[in-house]
Amino acid sequence: MSPQVSYIPRRLRVREVLDIRNGQGLVVHCLEGALWITQDGDRDDVVVNAGQCFVLDRRGLALVSAPVGAATVVVERAARGAPCAAQRYTAPADSVAPREAMPRAEQRLIGGLKLVDGMRVTVRPACAWDAGRIQDYIRGLSLPSRYGRFLAPINELSPAELARVGGSDDRHGTLVAETKIDGARIMIGEARYALGSDGKTGEIALSVGDAWHHRGLGTLLMDFLECRARSLGAATLVGDVLHSNKAMRKLACKSGFDTGVPADATLVRIVKDISAARIGVPCRQLMRAGLPIAA
Repeated sequence: MSPQVSYIPRRLRVREVLDIRNGQGLVVHCLEGALWITQDGDRDDVVVNAGQCFVLDRRGLALVSAPVGAATVVVERAARGAPCAAQRYTAPADSVAPREAMPRAEQRLIGGLKLVDGMRVTVRPACAWDAGRIQDYIRGLSLPSRYGRFLAPINELSPAELARVGGSDDRHGTLVAETKIDGARIMIGEARYALGSDGKTGEIALSVGDAWHHRGLGTLLMDFLECRARSLGAATLVGDVLHSNKAMRKLACKSGFDTGVPADATLVRIVKDISAARIGVPCRQLMRAGLPIAA
């Protein structure tokens, strides 16, 4: 039986994305809610409402998401004489539909790697469609984790901050770390970088989902932040960390940062000179899929 085929109904949370690779000919049934299907190589998207189904007609990657609310989906092989009908939708140029999340030919993918326990993780730039997923991820962090990341007791990101997180340019951006569980992409970490006005200083911050601590993900994100900052011409990385955030201070020290620079009574500024040639795994190797990452 193909791993893509599941006769058992699957519940998708709002904005959760299910990956189907090389599923041409499979049928996607929507039992409840509404689904949005984006296929690589298809200029149109497909909306499948409750009681409808759609036969995937493209090779490659298809993304099935629940964009407006939870939905129930079943994926199975097509049965003869059982036609499916669903509404095709041509997305406008400014759409933030799942199409923007389609990693066409993996071009948006920065790297696919393995954590120390063998779990595969991908890291990619965030796009506008990720804003809701990032908000859900932030809400799902424990209070200490949110406080350590944002240096304030917030519950969620403001609309203005969400807009910044979902966009990127040649001076700032967000990286999203994901893994796949039962075929669905799950966000497990994020990292933010911003190039200062001098063009030589990169300010960074990151967080890791509480269930993913002590598995090497923080080290992975630090490495990607350094690679990205180098590509933008930065010579120094800086970040502010709470005195009480021992885990982040330990990670920074392990990643080569000077962690003894007090910013104020509650914060420590971590600083790393990245102007010299990188010692250890170079960025081009870091971006090669399957490379083990140290804890």
